[in-house]
Amino acid sequence: MSLMFDKKQSSLRLKSEFNDLKRTADSVAKELNYNISEINNFLSGKYDLKYYLDFLIKFCDFYPVNMSNLIIYKKDTKNGILFFNVKDSIKSTRIFKRKNKEGKLTSYYEYRDTAKSNLSNFYPEWIAQTRYVKDSDPYNPDVIYNRGHLLHQLNLFVGPVNFYYEINGKKICKEMNTGDTSYISPYVKHSFTTRDKSKLAYIVAVTAGTSLKRNQNELRMFGKHTFNKLLDNKKEEFYLFKKIINRALNNEVMNLRNFEKTIGTKLYKKVNNKEKFRDLKMSEILKISESLKISSSEIFYSIKNEKEVINKFFDPKDFHYFPSENKKFYKIYKSARSENFPNLKGFIIEVSSKKIKDLDFKFTLNIYLINYGIKNLKINWEYNSKSYTKLIKPGDSIYIEPFLNFNLTPESDTGLIFIVTSESGIDLNTQKEITSIRKADRLIIDDEQWFEGK
Repeated sequence: MSLMFDKKQSSLRLKSEFNDLKRTADSVAKELNYNISEINNFLSGKYDLKYYLDFLIKFCDFYPVNMSNLIIYKKDTKNGILFFNVKDSIKSTRIFKRKNKEGKLTSYYEYRDTAKSNLSNFYPEWIAQTRYVKDSDPYNPDVIYNRGHLLHQLNLFVGPVNFYYEINGKKICKEMNTGDTSYISPYVKHSFTTRDKSKLAYIVAVTAGTSLKRNQNELRMFGKHTFNKLLDNKKEEFYLFKKIINRALNNEVMNLRNFEKTIGTKLYKKVNNKEKFRDLKMSEILKISESLKISSSEIFYSIKNEKEVINKFFDPKDFHYFPSENKKFYKIYKSARSENFPNLKGFIIEVSSKKIKDLDFKFTLNIYLINYGIKNLKINWEYNSKSYTKLIKPGDSIYIEPFLNFNLTPESDTGLIFIVTSESGIDLNTQKEITSIRKADRLIIDDEQWFEGK
């Protein structure tokens, strides 16, 4: 029996699916040839897991339902966080080998796990570079590039690390040092080595899935026909603006004449003018969104023409104080990042004050945190109106749930933390829908049939 499988929530979710399908326990029992008592057990959480999974396979074969939507696991956090200590990280060590210039398989990376929660699409790792090179030649035969991967990657460099990547067939090497960071977009080939045998060289590689990762199953099911409709290599702003307008017109079953009538000829001309569309006033944007029945935030959809790899070299002067200039508790250094994925943020945070009382960090995003310095720190947080404190030793890492308020304090001297944030499935559209629904909490607690009777 899986200890992480949530019988209660899975049963509630199954009841919700019965309601959505306009089925009762009795009708499902008849259609799937089950005893009604067995169905009631599935709906009450009183079942053997293997038997339940067998039922779900039959249920999803018979009804147009995706089985993955009916399986819920218990979250692996405790009081809002998942703590992963450095001892367990070291225990997870594995060495991966790649061929050297002589064609022999020799050590290339030492991998260690860090805090990974089942609530997020973070896949964070501590990776030491064990392949030593004498130069920074990106074509050095001892440097073996990978094939790239789906996940976006934010890297923190510690020590003398050579960072390699390939863009349009051209190989590039950047000499990185402690505090430097980089962003790597999906499917870019890359690699890392050390250029100094006498020093520890490693990266904290935080790979993260955005909405594309969460929607991967649906994209696979729709297939190439739909996927190709989503692809667009043209990133010019006016083109993208008109594309959103035309898509909304199609979805609203409107033609251009209808659109002009509802917004007026003067505004219609402005919408179609490449030189003036950027001058739209908020009142005009709201008028367009009302006409097209879309959110005003959708109208200015843009894709930044940015590099596939973005490097940022640490500058000790490039920081701001937080929470204010009067309360200089933290120095905040922003990492390399992509403007196209604004919720994937990285911060190096220097913690210096023991006087902190307020829980000043108030992210609405998933958070990954690792102590990469040499000093102990403390995290203090509040969860369900209770206060908690945890010591964070060098190498310890933490996953923190969204909407959890916390602060960081040094045990003795100044400490260093690397934080990465990423969006959760609870995006703004989800929040808007929850807010608009009366008695929305029924979504996660409702255990009743949608009508009284049989």
